[in-house]
Amino acid sequence: ALNPYTQNDEFMKLAEQPEMRFVISNTTEAGIAFDPACKLTDTPASSYPGKLTQLLYHRFKTFNGDKSKGLIIFPCELIFLNGHKLKETIYQYIELWQLGDEFRAWFEEACGVYATLVDRIVPGFPHKDIAAIKEKIQYDDNLVVQAEIFHLWVIEAPQEVAEEFPADKAGLNVLFVPSEKPYHERKVTLLNGPHTVLSPVAYLSEVNIVRDACQHPIIGQYIHKVMFDELMETLNLPKNELKKFAEDVLERFNNPFVDHAVTSIMLNSFPKYQTRDLPGLKTYLKRKGELPKGLVLGLAAIITYYKGGTRADGTEIIPNDAPEIMQLLKDLWATGDTRKVAEGVLAVVVIVIVFASVLYKRTFTVHELALTGVMAALSLVAYLFFRVPFYGGSSFHLGNTFTALTALLLDGVSGGLAGAIGLALADILAGDPGYAVTTFILKFIIGITCGAVAHKVFKLRELDKHTPGYLAKVI
Repeated sequence: ALNPYTQNDEFMKLAEQPEMRFVISNTTEAGIAFDPACKLTDTPASSYPGKLTQLLYHRFKTFNGDKSKGLIIFPCELIFLNGHKLKETIYQYIELWQLGDEFRAWFEEACGVYATLVDRIVPGFPHKDIAAIKEKIQYDDNLVVQAEIFHLWVIEAPQEVAEEFPADKAGLNVLFVPSEKPYHERKVTLLNGPHTVLSPVAYLSEVNIVRDACQHPIIGQYIHKVMFDELMETLNLPKNELKKFAEDVLERFNNPFVDHAVTSIMLNSFPKYQTRDLPGLKTYLKRKGELPKGLVLGLAAIITYYKGGTRADGTEIIPNDAPEIMQLLKDLWATGDTRKVAEGVLAVVVIVIVFASVLYKRTFTVHELALTGVMAALSLVAYLFFRVPFYGGSSFHLGNTFTALTALLLDGVSGGLAGAIGLALADILAGDPGYAVTTFILKFIIGITCGAVAHKVFKLRELDKHTPGYLAKVI
C-alpha cells in the first residue's frame, strides 16, 4: 500500500510499470469531483480524478503514447454511470492543464473507463476480532476489513473486457452486462437509501449497530416503512421482485456475524442522501402528492447529527463531511433557530439540484467557468458591500448588473448561474437563508431572459463589435 501524500514518487512510478493494466477505485459519492484548484504540479492533486489524470499523463509520456499501454478503469463509487462521470472529469483536467490533443486521443483510444455497481455490505475494520485474525494469519495487517459473504459486482463493459478481466470465472459473482441501470436503481434505492436514513435516526436514539436498529421495536418499524411503504413505491420494477429483494436486504441487515456500525455509514451523509434518497423523495411526492414522512425524518436526523454535541448517554457526536458542509451547518446551528437551519439546508439542496441539472446539459470551457465564477463572486460582493437598504426590507444593489453582463458576454445559462449562485450565497451569508431558494430561481430566470433577448432577438453574438449599432443594442 502506498500513501500518495507521503510517497508520491513511488505512487507515480506505478505508471511506469508496463504490466500495469487495471485501476479500481471507491472514493464514495463525494470522490468523483472536479476541483479547479488542482494543478498538474501538485504532489499529488487533491481530488481522485486529478490524481488519476496525473498518473495517466505520466504513463502516456513514459511509453511515448504507446496505445498498448492504456489502462482499464473500474470506478466503484455509488454514482449512476460512475464511469461516464469519471471520464468527463478527466476530460476537464485535460483541458484545465492543457495536456494536449495527443494525450486526449491516447486516453480516448487506449484507455477504457467503465460504469460499475458494487453490492456488498462492508462494515470496515473488525476491532472485536482483530487479535484472533492476526494470530491466524501470523502478521500485523492494519488494513483488514470485514464484509458479508454476499457480493455482486456489475460491470457495464464489452465482451473483450470480460475476457481480459475474467473475475466471473474465478468463482466471484461478477456480471458483465450491456447496462447496469436496473441493478443500480434497485440496489441504491432499497439498500443504500434505507442505510443512509436509518443510521442517524438509530445513532441519535443510542442504537449503534444496524442489526440492533432493525430489531428495535420502533426503529425497526421505521426502517420497514421507509423500505416498503416509501422507497419501493418509487420504483417501476415488478412488485414481487422488489419485495423479494427488500426482504433479502433486511436479512442482510440482520446478519448476526456482522456488527455494522451506523457511524461508518454516516461519512459524507449529505452527498449520500442526495444520490440515494432525494430522487425517491421527489418521485414519491410527484406520485402521491405528499412528502414521504420517513425520508423527511431521515434528513432531519442527518441535520441534527451535524449539530454535534453529545447524545443523552454522554457519547460525543462527531460528524465527518466536506469542510464547506461542516461550516455551513455550524453557522446555521449557531443561529439557534431550527427554522433557519432547515431553510438554509434546503436552500443549498435546491441550488445543487438546479446547478447540477444545468451543467448536465451545458458544457463549459475553462474560460467560461472562470468568468462565470468571477461574475458570481462580484454579484455577491456587490450585494454585501454596496447595498442601500429601503424601508420594509427591500434594498438597492448592483448584484443584478453582473447577472446581465455575464448573459451579454456569454449566454443566458452562464448569466443565470452567476447571479443565482452569487446572490443566493449572499442571502445565506447575510443571515437570510430562507430567501436563498427564491433568489436563486429569480436570478436564474433574469439571466436566462437577458441572454435570450440579447442573443436570440438582437443576435448580439453575430454582430460586428465595430458596427455603429452594436453599443446601442448592448445597452
